[in-house]
Amino acid sequence: MINLKTFLTGVLGLLATSGFAQWNINGNTVSPGDYIGTNNNEPFLFYTWDPGAGSAVERARIDNNGKLGVATTSPRSQVESVSGEFIGVTGEMNGGKIESTDYPDNERITSSGFGDPAAGMIGVYGRGIENHMDAEGTPIGVYGFSRTNTGERPSTIGVVGYSRGGSVFSIGVKGLTFPGADYNTNRMGVLGQSITNSGFGIQIGVRGDASGAAQNIGVHGESSTGPNDWAGHFIGRVLGTGGFHTVSDARLKNNYSELTNMSELLMALTPMQYDYRTDEYPNLHLKEGRQYGFIAQDLQEVFPEMVTTTKILTSDNHSDKVTPSEEEFLTVDYLSMVPVLVKAFQEQQKEIEELKTEIAQKTSEIEALQDASKSTDESQLLQISSPNTQSEVLVYPNPANDYLVIEWEENEVSKVVLHTLSGKILMTETVSGLQHELNTSSLSNGVYAISLFAKDQSAGTQMIMIQH
Repeated sequence: MINLKTFLTGVLGLLATSGFAQWNINGNTVSPGDYIGTNNNEPFLFYTWDPGAGSAVERARIDNNGKLGVATTSPRSQVESVSGEFIGVTGEMNGGKIESTDYPDNERITSSGFGDPAAGMIGVYGRGIENHMDAEGTPIGVYGFSRTNTGERPSTIGVVGYSRGGSVFSIGVKGLTFPGADYNTNRMGVLGQSITNSGFGIQIGVRGDASGAAQNIGVHGESSTGPNDWAGHFIGRVLGTGGFHTVSDARLKNNYSELTNMSELLMALTPMQYDYRTDEYPNLHLKEGRQYGFIAQDLQEVFPEMVTTTKILTSDNHSDKVTPSEEEFLTVDYLSMVPVLVKAFQEQQKEIEELKTEIAQKTSEIEALQDASKSTDESQLLQISSPNTQSEVLVYPNPANDYLVIEWEENEVSKVVLHTLSGKILMTETVSGLQHELNTSSLSNGVYAISLFAKDQSAGTQMIMIQH
């Protein structure tokens, strides 16, 4: 690091031997207009003795554009150092101190933020030191503060990061954290806070904006896949206008199979309505009002893959100290319920279509039976004419197997006819009394009709099913 005393001694030695009036090291009385500098187009050079070279060498210069370069003959910024050393700055801040200190190997610092990408240059590098902390006891590497008292400025900015020209990527602001002696501490690479009690305007903690490239990403988050790992972690509601997309490419999947019996599984669930216990968990910012969903413990018994146990990170009154909840909570992946609901709908729709087909078939059979009642050729089709009195017909068992029993109320019934629904006669038997048994073992499975006749008039008809 450049020693300030050595640096000033070299400057004063240069002045003392330059033919001008000597500048006392213990102080001087100056008049308006007195200065130290050059009167032509040459830079103002600062030399100190270099034992290795055996002569005085240039350490710094102020060029004719007013730019100060340390260990460089061509400063590009207002203040620039491009040597392997570093610039140390210590200043008071809110009762504490901040310090810019050394930086990673093979990287350089420029005060303006311009850097040579090939050399890995850093615009501004700050590192918080334990004995140089802010008023709350937090070491700070870089602190940005901006304020206006008039309220006339459209915006104020504490820290701006600017980067351009990277062959792969450029980073305006980069936040890094590393574990200290206590590996259980919570670390944040970048913290954005915007807090006010005024109740006016808009407060944004972190804003991401990207446009104009082949692919633009406003905010990028990445994490591993453990139960407590989240690429995005939000306490409170989340709003989006462009939709939420989940990667679902077949090339990323294996072991897939079609869902089955989802209707049955859904019937085991109990949709609920409830209120969150917002008073007991104020730091979670739970949603107010009546809610609709599932109880995670109940859902876990039916769809365990949709439920995750995790700890929730919270802060106390918007402070920069974030801590995980002492107890673990169950979270639900409601999006995974979508394919289950779709499959259950498809299963129900298939069942509805089958019922519709069956109803249409029954309707067609009934209509055929009604048409058959109008036939006049009893040798081929059953003739049913309007009776003077209609007798109630009882047929059992129904469905029948090898036999069935027919009962009626009128003694005048003399004939029993078994026929198809289209009217084709399959069996005719003469009967007496109020009961008769038919042998149906030779009939195929299906729906048939039994008609009774009294004095050649219909005394009643009953539908039966044969099921062997």
